[in-house]
Amino acid sequence: MLKLFKQTICCFLCALLLLPSFSASCEEPLSLDATSYILMESSTGTVLTAKNETEARPMASITKLMTVLLILEELDKGNLSLTDMVTASANATAMGGSQIYLKENEVMNVDTLLKSILVASANDSCVAMAEHIAGSEEAFVKRMNQRAQELGLTATVYKNPHGLDDDGHHSSAKDIATLSREVMKHDIVKNYTTIWQERIRDGAFELTNTNKLVRFYDGATGLKTGSTTNAGFCLSATAKRNGMELIGVVLNSSTGEMRFTDAKKLLDYGFASYTLQPLANLDESFAQVNVRYGQKDTVSLYPKEELSLLSKKNETKNAEPKIELYSVKAPLKEGDVCGKLMFEADGEIIKETDLIIKEPVEKQSFFQTVLEFLKVI
Repeated sequence: MLKLFKQTICCFLCALLLLPSFSASCEEPLSLDATSYILMESSTGTVLTAKNETEARPMASITKLMTVLLILEELDKGNLSLTDMVTASANATAMGGSQIYLKENEVMNVDTLLKSILVASANDSCVAMAEHIAGSEEAFVKRMNQRAQELGLTATVYKNPHGLDDDGHHSSAKDIATLSREVMKHDIVKNYTTIWQERIRDGAFELTNTNKLVRFYDGATGLKTGSTTNAGFCLSATAKRNGMELIGVVLNSSTGEMRFTDAKKLLDYGFASYTLQPLANLDESFAQVNVRYGQKDTVSLYPKEELSLLSKKNETKNAEPKIELYSVKAPLKEGDVCGKLMFEADGEIIKETDLIIKEPVEKQSFFQTVLEFLKVI
């Protein structure tokens, strides 16, 4: 009887070994309609999930994100103002597809044109802005491609500033996520991408956001839709919850509604599965450093950049700060590096940044140096 029992147990264990193995950490892949997609955490650039993300594809009006980025960078440089007036050319008014129906020689300010691009995806506004900034549409497209190279967008080639189908005009989900991340560094963009409806031309023309998630998805912050015959239905969707901002890109969904469904699945997965732990913010002083020959004995140090730790919700780490202070002497100017801030977890440095000062420290006068010397002796 005992022998039979042992044989039964052995058979049972052997059967278990033959069963397919499963890990608690394994997850079912996302079921999306889109041909390619990616989900990226914005502050760190970490890719959370993806499929065919480097495959070059037409991206339709998501093209306009590069147009917008160049506009925003011109604003930052002071070469452009939101109140500058732009005159529409015959070329700009000839654009088809989404538009605000600019008339030749119609004058509109940059603020309104930027709004019409980001809210209503206006092709005519894109060309008007391109010509205003670079002198011609062709020259602006050259700038677009140059900026794409600078950002490392290896699958991206622009043929126009609006995204209407054009041979050789393409990008990838990963490139678009990287570009979206760059655009979202400009806080002003959310003033436009979160608009649902607004009127322009003294109330005569209504803009309605092509991105329905702005109205119907909790935490949505943008960003840009697109659709053409070749590209299918596309979307770069951004949303922020509990301090974490995600970028979900879907290319070639089968319908307009399906692209929003796909994007929601991506964003829902990210918010449900990951958490962003803030480690250091720009206004938090982590240490003070002694200053030799300065009119101040010590000065406070702040992180040069914000640091956060992205992790799965069931795998959060305890990160401990480590500080290295440098030997410094006056004079010091704002932004000077006087130390290093590091965070350690499980014996490894996982994040680090320079520690800088936010105020200048003048050098002591000769008289102050003599007095300090006398105190020592």
